[in-house]
This record gives sequence, structure tokens and C-alpha cells, in this order.
Amino acid sequence: LWAFLAEHLEDDETNANNRFALADRLNAEAFAGAPKFWGKPPSRDDLKALPIKKHVSYSDIAERRVAERFFKGTQPVWKMFTAGSVGGQTMTGIARLEALRKDEALCSYLRIWPFETDFERSLPQGASVVIAELYPSAFDIAPEADEVLDRAQVRCVAEELARRDQIGELLPLLQAPLGVSDGDRQAMVDDEGSIIGAGVL
Repeated sequence: LWAFLAEHLEDDETNANNRFALADRLNAEAFAGAPKFWGKPPSRDDLKALPIKKHVSYSDIAERRVAERFFKGTQPVWKMFTAGSVGGQTMTGIARLEALRKDEALCSYLRIWPFETDFERSLPQGASVVIAELYPSAFDIAPEADEVLDRAQVRCVAEELARRDQIGELLPLLQAPLGVSDGDRQAMVDDEGSIIGAGVL
């Protein structure tokens, strides 16, 4: 899936991208007859397989991932437009991360958590880069005067993770959430991924 998104997601230096068209294509081809992605600008009548509103069914696949049960306010990755539309962020983000994962200078010591690390069990030792998903709203965010919220979130989360790392409290955030079933844990490693601090923050 990461390789597919990296190949087909067009994203340029002006932030123009084809995320809506790609969601439309996935609905038409991968989920033919039962679309999962939803949300688009009202002007995009050309996207026939991508509904404007949530007129979709999740009877055959989960709408929300296991990790999202642990965080109030998360949005489903299927949502492509309007407030909290993490679907578009997910598509564009994964495409960029796949490029990093394939970078010759990084690939030998870069790991995607928890897919390539089995949560904390196979974290690389020494010089390493671990790419992990986080939910900024799970952290205390204190914007400085006139600071844009997105910038404040990046700064505050980076500072908090660095602090935890210095005092030896980062690893618990990378462990599987306590109490999840073996099946759910495996689903997180094999398919869904997870969010730093699920069950802890």
C-alpha cells in the first residue's frame, strides 16, 4: 500500500496534489460497489466514486483502527475533506515516508513502527531512525504568542518526546496498548499500524 501511494500520489512544491482523485480511484477499483473514502470539494463533480458526505458502509472493514479507540477525537482515515480530514494527510504523508524508507542513505537503519519493529520487540539498536505515528492532541500543547497551532504542536510534541527520551520514559510509548487481544495486536502490526502512547497518554 505504501509503495502504491508513493507511485500514484502526485504532490508538488506548491502543495498541489491529487489526493481526491486517488481516493476516487481506490473507491472505484479497490472498493468497487462499496466505497470507503468520502469527502470532496462540492466543485469536484468529476469524482464519481468519491461521495461528498459519508454515504458509505463499513460492514466489511473497520471504519476506525484499534489504536484510535484509545484517543478521544480522532478522525477516520477514510475522511478526505472538511475539518479533521486525516485521509488526505495520511495519503500524502505515507507517500513521502515511503520515499524516505527507500532512501539509500537511510534504509539500512530506518524502521517503520510498529510494522517493522513489532512494537518495541525489534527496535533497531545504535544509530537508528524510527518513524511512528502520533496524535498531537494527546500531548499538552502551549502555543507561544502569535504561534500557528500546527507549529506549536510540532514543537511541543518534539520537546516532550525528547524529554521522555532523556529520562528513559520513551519506550513505554512504543509498546502495544495493554489489554488488546492477540488478534488486535497482530492486526496493528500487520495492517493497521498504531499511534504512539496508545493506552498510556
